[in-house]
Amino acid sequence: MRHRLVTRRPAGWWNGQWREGLPLGDGFTGALVYGGAAHERIMLSHARCWRETRQPEMPDVSDVLPEMRRLILAGRVPEADAMLVSALRERGYDADTGYPFPICDIAIETPVVRGFRRYRRELDLASAQALVCYEDDGCEYRRRAFVSRADGVFVLELSAARALDDVRVELGVHRPDEVNARDIRPATPRPCARASTYATPRAWTATTWARWRA
Repeated sequence: MRHRLVTRRPAGWWNGQWREGLPLGDGFTGALVYGGAAHERIMLSHARCWRETRQPEMPDVSDVLPEMRRLILAGRVPEADAMLVSALRERGYDADTGYPFPICDIAIETPVVRGFRRYRRELDLASAQALVCYEDDGCEYRRRAFVSRADGVFVLELSAARALDDVRVELGVHRPDEVNARDIRPATPRPCARASTYATPRAWTATTWARWRA
């Protein structure tokens, strides 16, 4: 269990689910897994996707480097730290880096049979994978996601001990108001009316792979 962040519920921070989403990425392509059981939503982003960005030509401020080095060696680091920014402003550089804008949302709808139990959501920091698993009517469902650094793609695996023909996956525009709306928040696991013995399936009988290239 080392190097793992584990929670027993989906992201549920009111009006700010991104605070509790599981982050994935390779430095360019990013994903945020909210972890809903029946209604999962995964936000995708990319380093090149920014909104309201303004980047004018940067002036040459290399002449301040000798003085910066002198202050740093003299132990006056806070003064040196602000010198580049001050020099850029004095020479008319007024950039606005804007803010990152999500590419899209992946919505996954999984039909409910009896209700959810044994819910688990975790982020494996060693392998940079997010895992969501739960049991419904004696069947274990798993969703595993990661961003491949080698291929530059987001990979999502849906697994269960039964056929996944009724699972719906949609790709849509990211709408912050909808993500934070009360009526579509990821479903919280509900206790089953009748407890049953938990058993790990011996083999997956249905596995679906989906890949999105940013």
